[in-house]
Amino acid sequence: MKSSECRKYDIGNFVSAKWIRIGMGENVPGKVVNSFADMETFWDAAIGSEELECLVMLHLQSRGYYLYSSTIKLSTGTVEASLVAKDGSYRAYPQVKRNVKLDVSEYEKLITSATDRVYLFTTSEDYGSARHPQVKRITRKELEEFMQSNRSILPETITVWLDLPGLNGSGR
Repeated sequence: MKSSECRKYDIGNFVSAKWIRIGMGENVPGKVVNSFADMETFWDAAIGSEELECLVMLHLQSRGYYLYSSTIKLSTGTVEASLVAKDGSYRAYPQVKRNVKLDVSEYEKLITSATDRVYLFTTSEDYGSARHPQVKRITRKELEEFMQSNRSILPETITVWLDLPGLNGSGR
């Protein structure tokens, strides 16, 4: 598979590998563990696409949204789900990708009312040059602060990476 094709399907890394069962985490050599011990690695390789979407959804719910679970995994690739503000006054539509550009101008069409919002997150933090007041960009720093402050609600598939030496949910 070519790297451009992998990015198209939200596959952060692709390489042929032979899996060898070694047991519990304490059996992993320190050099291997330490190679994953920075936030750049966390965003680019460690956290999977599903966990990344989960993290963004948890972050948005903590900011005053309810998630319509029936809208998760819609047949469209335009957004991940639909959310509603807790007071019901508007809808929000998040899009989450890794290592690709999410151009703000491509998401303006999702705004159907003066109050709707679109939230974009890409690990590349490349959103193009366009700006729109209702298309919000989520930064890695914002999510790092969220993880540090809300560790108890994060799934284990995320906290396992934060427990590595050098990460500890501390940002960088």
